[in-house]
Amino acid sequence: MNSSKWKGVAPSILVMIPTYNDTELISDIAGSIHDLLENCTVLIIDDGSSPSVKMLDISENSLLAILPTNFGLGMAMHIALDHQIDKSYDILVRVDADGQHPIENIPNLIAPIAAGQASYVVGNRSNRDKGAGIRSWLAKFVRSYMSMVIRLVSGKSMPDDVTSGFIALDLKAAKVLNQTVLEQYPEPQMSLLVGRSNLKVSQILFDQNDRAFGKSTISVGQALRFLYRFNIIVLASLFQSGPRI
Repeated sequence: MNSSKWKGVAPSILVMIPTYNDTELISDIAGSIHDLLENCTVLIIDDGSSPSVKMLDISENSLLAILPTNFGLGMAMHIALDHQIDKSYDILVRVDADGQHPIENIPNLIAPIAAGQASYVVGNRSNRDKGAGIRSWLAKFVRSYMSMVIRLVSGKSMPDDVTSGFIALDLKAAKVLNQTVLEQYPEPQMSLLVGRSNLKVSQILFDQNDRAFGKSTISVGQALRFLYRFNIIVLASLFQSGPRI
């Protein structure tokens, strides 16, 4: 993908695929990413899967980090952010390992960054509220509440779907996010941190695929704890200056 921001040179892209026991599609996802994007490196982060991912199971031109136990997505994000900053990748993209994030939409996700219009882009799931039952209702409430609070605290327009894991960010955003210890489920915290900086934030619409393997790791009880932790993070942020760039 070419861009005027990089003067006709394709930006270097690091695509992270965090996984915890969702390993069946990793090789196919990594291969599809390499077929789609030029100047791209795939980083698979095995967050304590059992059995763990093996190098033989992934494409030759992918990187693999294996954690000894399940630390959560916050730790996986820090590993990817550290690698992006250390190797100066222009863009970091997160794609889940369960097949829900459509690989073909990655160019749309990174386009605002490549065009110099944003430093942080969130994929807004157009079909996110189509479920039924108490769990779907609770998920919708949590998303709406978090989005509203982040807008109030940041004082700017923010993505509607702050729990989406389909995200892209540039080096400036990576350095902002890496200043804070990220939570086990870091997506709303990341939107909050970027929102309180002076970086530009954007979103794109996409249709999330059905989960091909595995199941959601967040129960109703975890969702309520998630909401509690989010409120603590927001309150703490009000007594702190915004992240430095």
